[in-house]
Amino acid sequence: ARINSVLVVVKIVTLLLFVGYTLPYFDAAHLDPFMPYGYAAQVDSDGVQRGVMAAAAIIFFAFYGFDAISTAAEETKRPARDLPIAIIGSMAVCTLIYMLVAATAVGATPFTTFADSPEPLALILRSIGQGGIAQIVATTAVVALPTVLLAFLYGQSRIFLAMARDGFLPQRLAHISGRGTPARITLLTADGHELLVDKERLCSRWVGVAGCSRDRGSACGANAGAFAAERMAPVPACLSL
Repeated sequence: ARINSVLVVVKIVTLLLFVGYTLPYFDAAHLDPFMPYGYAAQVDSDGVQRGVMAAAAIIFFAFYGFDAISTAAEETKRPARDLPIAIIGSMAVCTLIYMLVAATAVGATPFTTFADSPEPLALILRSIGQGGIAQIVATTAVVALPTVLLAFLYGQSRIFLAMARDGFLPQRLAHISGRGTPARITLLTADGHELLVDKERLCSRWVGVAGCSRDRGSACGANAGAFAAERMAPVPACLSL
């Protein structure tokens, strides 16, 4: 938890650093036209889907994950009060950061300059003569990437812990270590995700998820749990309609 917290702070500080260095180069003319491809999603002649809604569909997968906070309910002193604050508060902070980074990025450099770049923030900083800060941003992006994986591993391990206690998984996996953590189920979850990454065909065959892919290990794990629950317990009548 401490390592994850440190990495999250590093990411936030780096993004604020980006905003601070690009803000002096903000040019409102770069925002005109504000929606160059229109609001609705449309496929251009080159076969690429563009528009606000097309971009929103992509951003959704980079923005979701706040539901993982709810899996920490048992480890929260006052979940009825703390969980809503954590979920809504983190969504508000993330939305604000997204808006600040997007506005300063487009304001500092025309979007056509970095639209196809695999490292847009670093490219923008280099284009305004901030090569050193660009190196920091690029390095932080690589170092802090595990925070996303840790968040999903944390949530999935707690779901499996609850399933083990309810008998959907071997109850031996619900063992809590002396430090108060479900070490066994956490290790099993990490190993399972590694297996799914290496065995994409195995995931698609046994989990039955057509959308299984290399970056959807957590989704595969969640569906595997749902599949096991369905096989071991009858489906309520209200859900079988």
